[in-house]
Amino acid sequence: MRRTDVIFEGKVQSVELKWKLVNAQVGELIPADIEEGEPGMQVSFEVLRNYSETEQKHLQVRTGLGGGDCGFPFEVGEKYLVDADKDESGDLSTGICSQTGLLEDRQVEVAYLRGDPEIPETAARNLPPPTGQLCGHLVLDNAIRPADGEVLLFRAGSNSILPSEGADLGADGSFCIKDVRPGKYFMVFSSGPEHSPTSFVFFPGVPKLSEAKAIEITVGQEISHILFTVTPQRTYAVSGKISNFNRGQRQAEPKVMLLGADRFLLALSYVQEVTADGTFTFPKVLTGKYWAIVDVESSGDTKWSTKKVEVNVDGDIRDLSLDLTAN
Repeated sequence: MRRTDVIFEGKVQSVELKWKLVNAQVGELIPADIEEGEPGMQVSFEVLRNYSETEQKHLQVRTGLGGGDCGFPFEVGEKYLVDADKDESGDLSTGICSQTGLLEDRQVEVAYLRGDPEIPETAARNLPPPTGQLCGHLVLDNAIRPADGEVLLFRAGSNSILPSEGADLGADGSFCIKDVRPGKYFMVFSSGPEHSPTSFVFFPGVPKLSEAKAIEITVGQEISHILFTVTPQRTYAVSGKISNFNRGQRQAEPKVMLLGADRFLLALSYVQEVTADGTFTFPKVLTGKYWAIVDVESSGDTKWSTKKVEVNVDGDIRDLSLDLTAN
């Protein structure tokens, strides 16, 4: 840890999502390659104790979203031991592969850094992580098959666009999510083909987050009686065209994406290929507000841009117009 660029004890003041797609205004040009400008979380800390050369009282550290990019799940108000590295521009970043962790879980490292002669007794006990589990059953309409769906947990108050945990369903609609950190969560049932969901329901069985009921779990608690009612949801067709579609755009092999215009934008998203004349059709889209963009993989010297368009789906849409521009 002494070889790390920056080590400090800090209290989280804010956690913000940083991504061009999300931060841009509707109608603004953004890179058409959705993977350009990788999304991440910017965490602002009040520095409580510093073990490196910097004497700043406030620091900002970047981390990933989680779900495979090594992002660390920081929470506002919690205290952490942060082990961060600097990039070429001097910005700090950390992740789950570092010694970063809740201050209470890093007492051995803290004792070493502070020069304490003994390890705290609570740290020496090597206690298991304080987690719980959420289990239950889905009450499904006959038209919905358990094998096609999954149950997701989104931590209440978090700005992350990825679920904290998830579980597949048994043949009888049963589910069990283990190793859940204490806190409040919104539970979601999602089903349908990849990138084309036909169900997205919040516990206890409502279509909107504003109507959802948060589930709270405490240290070591095992909740096993959750009944989650899921009924069919109506879908609509969304179709349109890329304006002034030409040969160069066609060779770029663009796709059109509809992304849920809230924190669930990656869990509630649709992707469709574009035909030779620049048209596209999403046959089944759930009701809601979306952002529509054209997605093109970067290659060669050509850089592509697209406009962020807002789409409100509450009926069939046949004339959606999107832009794809070569820079």
